[in-house]
Amino acid sequence: MSILNKLFGRKKAEEASEDVEAKMSNIEMMRGNDEPVPAENAASYMTLMALKAQLFATLPSDNETSTVDLASLQEKCQQGDGDAQFMMGRLYLAGKLVERDDDKAFHYFKLSAENGSPKGKNALGTYYLQGVYVEHDYDKAIDLFRQAYQAGYVNAGSNLATVYTVLGGDKNKEKAFQQLLKQAEAKQLPDIFTLICDFSTHDEAFGKWCVDYLYNYAIHSKNCGLMNIAADALDAGAIGGHQENGAAAYLYILSAALGNEEAQHAISNIEKERVAQVECEIGIKLLTDGDTDGAQTLFNSSSAKGYADAYCCLGYIYEGGLGVTQDNHQAAEYFKAAHQRGSNNGTCSLAICYANGKGGLPKDMSKAFELFKQSAERGNALAQYNLGIFYLNGYGVVTPNSEEAINLLKASANQGCEEAIEFLNRIRKESQQ
Repeated sequence: MSILNKLFGRKKAEEASEDVEAKMSNIEMMRGNDEPVPAENAASYMTLMALKAQLFATLPSDNETSTVDLASLQEKCQQGDGDAQFMMGRLYLAGKLVERDDDKAFHYFKLSAENGSPKGKNALGTYYLQGVYVEHDYDKAIDLFRQAYQAGYVNAGSNLATVYTVLGGDKNKEKAFQQLLKQAEAKQLPDIFTLICDFSTHDEAFGKWCVDYLYNYAIHSKNCGLMNIAADALDAGAIGGHQENGAAAYLYILSAALGNEEAQHAISNIEKERVAQVECEIGIKLLTDGDTDGAQTLFNSSSAKGYADAYCCLGYIYEGGLGVTQDNHQAAEYFKAAHQRGSNNGTCSLAICYANGKGGLPKDMSKAFELFKQSAERGNALAQYNLGIFYLNGYGVVTPNSEEAINLLKASANQGCEEAIEFLNRIRKESQQ
């Protein structure tokens, strides 16, 4: 069900949509874009924008108006009470207790804003947004929504995000998303992702942008509540029609690893091996981005479940002193544990330790050769490179074999190993001289 139908009911939503589309038929070039909003999206955006922005004008219920003392309310309005003026504007807009009068509704909303009411400022902002009774002015609308939001009126924040969305362009989209995320993190707007979903369904590209931005933001924020909400939306295929089950699993698993009980329950049906694998993969992503603490948390969780490559990753952390005190002995122990559990990367890393006598292990070229050979046969590019060097120089128990060495170096280079590529290029240049 769309936002429009939720707010107004299907029939009223259709009428309201037609009314706004008529008002917005001559949409001007949107600032921040080199191109105008596509016609098929413009009306949808503006309809959604205008009606969502009118949350302030949700018609007062009979229960609400039954408690209103009209004479007292009018007296407060004359005294400059902004909240009373806002209520009076709503009454005129709804035609309750007074005869419906849109002109008077605008008049009272304007007075309410001028007298400092956040709700009044939000209301007046929607008029500037639509160009009704006032000149169409995005800057003025943004300023009024921002003032209202900063004064504590939550709905103004979603309206502010709506304006940025309509303006388009990556910078404005990001401002819109940041505003909505800010409200979600503060638990001020529980329907945030419903709103984002409605935005994104009007623009497939924006929907995909939402998925990517939301996924990356949730991971880097480490906000478990936000990750869970994002995972729910992604899992349901709600955002932009993109069903990202893999992405949802990543978010649930990361949230669970950080101790969130809701996420731990959500992943209870996922196989332990799969959880451990995803934890390790996310850890590698965080480590690449410089988040060593987050990475180590995930590697520890993954290794505790027996995932072999997680032991190897912990070895890399201690070998490089990444967020921990550099410790080759500890690194070698992790590489050994990874190798024993079947990690090909662990086997190669352990071979390097033996080849260099690192981490308290004796320098043993024969042992290193044996381990490099095991790893290279299983396709490890770095092991193929090192084994090629061993064959080229006759290290360990082998006799030099340049043909086998070149074959291994080429296999390694074909997988993108920079050391192998550089070595082969050097040989090629030397042969041409």
